[in-house]
Amino acid sequence: MASRIDIINLALTRIGESRIEELDENSKAADEARAVYDLLLDSELMANRWGFAQRRAALAASATAPAWGYAYKYAIPADSLSVVYVDGQEPAALDDFRQDRFPTWQIEGRDIVTNLGAPLNILYVAKIESPDEWNAAFRVAFSFKLAEVLAVPIAGDTGIRDRMAQAYEISIRDARQQSAIQSAPQFVADSTWLQVRG
Repeated sequence: MASRIDIINLALTRIGESRIEELDENSKAADEARAVYDLLLDSELMANRWGFAQRRAALAASATAPAWGYAYKYAIPADSLSVVYVDGQEPAALDDFRQDRFPTWQIEGRDIVTNLGAPLNILYVAKIESPDEWNAAFRVAFSFKLAEVLAVPIAGDTGIRDRMAQAYEISIRDARQQSAIQSAPQFVADSTWLQVRG
């Protein structure tokens, strides 16, 4: 089982620093890791459609509708970092640049506004805090990203930071590839130009 402290210690080991014993210990390494860990994790989870971080929800409509433009408002789940799909949305055509209509749905604050009725079925990227729930390739990539960010404040070495950045690029590419292999292909709708020719 992998834990938050395991990921931090892997990052510290990568930059040649001593491991920490507790997350809340009074040490420079623990302080620096705590300061950046959650921000980095949110960013890395949002950067890709990781299968392990995707969740589905059926949302009930809010009691108060938007002031104008849409009929319904839905609260986004508390653990959501980003909404990636709403059931009932129109597929996007690459060359449809009409500016005179509202999108099927949009996010405003922590709500989705839309004319689609309840329940609103969504797919979203959730904040998955336990490294035990991540896939192995993402764990490796995230440890390199954490090592990259910690290299200068803890080790004081830009050379190490640059090596960790290179290792991160290789490992995140591998993690994305593994994630893509485990997903069905994604298709884009035909453009309006192709539809007219048909």
